Order: sequence, then C-alpha cells, then structure tokens
Amino acid sequence: MTAGDRDAIQSTKLKTLQGVVSFDENGDLTNRIVSIFQVRHDPKFPPDDLVHQYKYIGAAPQDTV
Repeated sequence: MTAGDRDAIQSTKLKTLQGVVSFDENGDLTNRIVSIFQVRHDPKFPPDDLVHQYKYIGAAPQDTV
C-alpha cells in the first residue's frame, strides 16, 4: 500500500447501514460499534434467506479506552 492509498482510505467517510465509517489520524475507526449476528443453518429455507438464516443479536459493547 502506498502513502496515497493510505491517505485516501483514511479520508474516507462512507455511509453504511450501520452508520458512517471513517478513520482518525491514527487510522483507527472513529465509530467502533460492531453489530453481532448469529448464523444458523435451517434446512427448511434457502441458505441465502437472510430472514431465516441470520439473527441480529445486537451491538457489541464499545471499548472506551
């Protein structure tokens, strides 16, 4: 990765379903909330059926350090 690549990634502010993804001056995520999903295989439904194969558990606790 070049310095230009790093700078381009670091200046990104990408809107996602979970909120804006952006980075601080150290390259760390500014929003450290992570969503947790449980994946189950239910043979009654197609593997790509998001409603029946994936369950939203919640947001993981945010580290405040």
